[in-house]
Amino acid sequence: EPTALPLLRVGSRIDVLGAAANGADYGVAASDVRVVAIPAPSEGGVLGGTQGALALVEVDSSQASAIAAAASVSAVSFALR
Repeated sequence: EPTALPLLRVGSRIDVLGAAANGADYGVAASDVRVVAIPAPSEGGVLGGTQGALALVEVDSSQASAIAAAASVSAVSFALR
């Protein structure tokens, strides 16, 4: 959620929320993960596209897989802990 990104700080603990692979369910993809960086938004890519809001989080391989699966279905969001 781009409008909620200013609430985050490096070191914040969040739950990453996203859709299940079936697209019908929505829930926690990764729980209690630490924000490690919040890059400044880009003005546009090589092909002229814009980058959405971005927060980098520290996760293990199973959490990374769950987040990637959720992101392949729809956008992911977060909840502050």
